[in-house]
Formats: sequence, C-alpha cells, structure tokens
Amino acid sequence: MFIGWLTCIPAVLLPHSLCRSTTANAPANRQMPIASVVRGKARKKTKTNYTVKTNLNFENDETKKLLCKLDFGYFLRQNFEEENYNQVDIDTIYEVFKTTTEQIKEKAKKDSAQFNLYCESQVRKMFTGGLLTSTFGLDEGRGYTIFDFKGTGENWAYFYHWQKYHKRKVTLNKVWDITIKVGSVLAIVLTIIKLVETFQPNTDKQNEKPMIIKSQTTIMK
Repeated sequence: MFIGWLTCIPAVLLPHSLCRSTTANAPANRQMPIASVVRGKARKKTKTNYTVKTNLNFENDETKKLLCKLDFGYFLRQNFEEENYNQVDIDTIYEVFKTTTEQIKEKAKKDSAQFNLYCESQVRKMFTGGLLTSTFGLDEGRGYTIFDFKGTGENWAYFYHWQKYHKRKVTLNKVWDITIKVGSVLAIVLTIIKLVETFQPNTDKQNEKPMIIKSQTTIMK
C-alpha cells in the first residue's frame, strides 16, 4: 500500500514540473509599435523597451511653444486615414474626449493653479513616454498604432486643457515683455525731456540780461 502511494507521486508531480520547465524560458517580448498607452490618469504602468528618438526636451520653452501650435485632433485624423480603425473605436475617442473635457472643467474650478500644474505633469509623461512625439511626427524612429482608444480620448482632453493654459501663459509673458520694453522707451524719453527742461531756463536768462542793460542805459541818458 505504501509502495503504491509512492509510485503515484511522480505521476502527480509530472505535469507541474513540465509546466515549470516550459515557462521558465519564456520568449522575449516583441517590440511593438508605439500606441496610445501613456494615459493621463493611468492606473497601471505600461512597460516598453522603445526609446524615443528626438532631440526635443519638454522642459525647453521652445518645445512647449511648438506643442502649443500643434493640433492633436488634426494629427489624430491623419492617423485614422493611415490605419484601418473601426468607426466604433474612433467614436469612442471623440466621446471620451468630450466627457473628460467637461470633467476637467469642473476639477479646474476647485483649484485652477494646482490643477494646471497637474495637467502639465501628465503632458510631460505623454511626451517622455513617446505618445506626443509619435502623434505629432516628432519621433525620428517610427509611427504608432492606437490600441487604447479610451485612453487616447483622455490624453487628448488633458493635452487640450494644458495647451490652452500654456498659450495664455505665453501670451501673458509676451504682453509683459512688451510692457517692459515700452516702459523702458518711455523712461528714456522722459529723461531726455527732463534734461531739455533743465538746460532751457539757463538759455532764456542769458537772453534776458542784455535787454535789461539796454533799458538801464536809456534811462541814464
């Protein structure tokens, strides 16, 4: 009885040992095209071995100005034409973009300053993760295919809000620079006028002295 039970143990353990041996050396993950997996509010981190090939730095002001000029929706439509997506998936992007935009407006009302900083952190992730560079054709490597249509709509909404916020910031900086330049010019003009007024009375007094002397000489005669 005891010997029979021992002979059954290898038969029971055999399938498990085979499973371990087959899963121990799993094939390496294939490198897939960049997809819209970097989400503004991603709960799960998506790991990828792909390195973004671009000389642009998100912390550079010129890069942010360039991103403000680019239309996310336009480049999405270009990708729709290149890729054969289902119309239902395309509609999902637009619907999620609309609903997320409304949610962002409500969140921004509570604390606009902090929420704008939060949006910029999400856009920074989109840029460093390769979503924005591939969407706008700034990646020198390869194109991308959308797999997460809901996430794409959310990313679009967060980027759109950040874009409007940063455009206002750039405009205010331009207005401030113009104000400083105009103020500097006015200060120079006022200084010149002040100098002219300072020297002008002296010339008038010099012109008045000969007239007084002439009047005194006529009285003496």
